[in-house]
Amino acid sequence: MAATHLTLEQAAERLGISPEEFKRRLKTDALFKTLDRGKIRDGTSFRFKDTAVDELARELGSGSDPD
Repeated sequence: MAATHLTLEQAAERLGISPEEFKRRLKTDALFKTLDRGKIRDGTSFRFKDTAVDELARELGSGSDPD
């Protein structure tokens, strides 16, 4: 299955946090730095690999199991 990419808003929702909190944590939280892998630019914003967001959600204990 090919990975899809999520908008910042979709990734924040999947993690159960606000988009503002997501942006802040991208800059300050080492776990969020893992989202840089597979990140793509979409115009003036970025999209994040869904599998990386799901992995981060599991590490944070806030995500659902994709199975």
